[in-house]
Amino acid sequence: VGVWLAKRTFAHAVEPDQMEVRKALASRELIVFETTGVTHRPAMTFEGALRALDGRLGVDEAHAFVAAIDVRRSRSGGIMPLASHEPIRRNVQEDDSAPVADLPLPSAPSFAEMPAETVEVKPTNAAGRIDRWQKKLLDLTLRNRLLSFPDSKKTIPFLCTDVAYVEDRLANGAAIRIISLPEQNPLGERDAALYRDVHGRDLQRGFAAEALLRDELPSPLDVRQLETRLIDLYRQVRNDFAEGGANTLFLAVGFLRWKKKPEDERSYRAPLLLVPV
Repeated sequence: VGVWLAKRTFAHAVEPDQMEVRKALASRELIVFETTGVTHRPAMTFEGALRALDGRLGVDEAHAFVAAIDVRRSRSGGIMPLASHEPIRRNVQEDDSAPVADLPLPSAPSFAEMPAETVEVKPTNAAGRIDRWQKKLLDLTLRNRLLSFPDSKKTIPFLCTDVAYVEDRLANGAAIRIISLPEQNPLGERDAALYRDVHGRDLQRGFAAEALLRDELPSPLDVRQLETRLIDLYRQVRNDFAEGGANTLFLAVGFLRWKKKPEDERSYRAPLLLVPV
């Protein structure tokens, strides 16, 4: 269960992208806690309930994430809960008369860590007005995918050995076929590191370079994942174009890895160049 600490919601009532949840947590606009630990006896502390979901919302568990249902977004769209019309089932092993231990209160949060609503000061000159317009047009938070690019089911990675060649081929209107690298060049029993030490070149990169000359762009995803993501991207881009009349499919060339502070362990990726497809 999660609670919004700011007046915002997800973009959709059912958010399938785990990165959007992690962004809201990182910006301290949302907190989530494990409900089963709170209702269990003896009850878990609130800090413990918060920490219980850290591992389940990590990058390594992104494949197990299904979706996040935003109740506030659903209610704003007129979606209301349905009554079950069933009596509440109680566990016979629970004893309401049993004493419940008092749990310590969590430490008070720092006001500097909580999201605050900024009061906009009306600019008095042209430079100030231009700066205000830029802030309204540009989203400089981690929700902006141009600043924090997520590795999710809506993205497809590629192994490209000559970016300039791909850009030239796309500019000339050439059709490039996307292939699965594990299917087209399976390693099998071969050791990629040993092959690189003996022959002085990377096995996968060598195959990718030759495939590029055939106008084939390999992806490290397996066939099933690649086909699923391509179909989802095609449907989303088609719907976006039908609704907004603009193309939303781009090829990201190169990424800049950056941190908020030099001592931070977590880093973010920002695309350097976007080529419309």
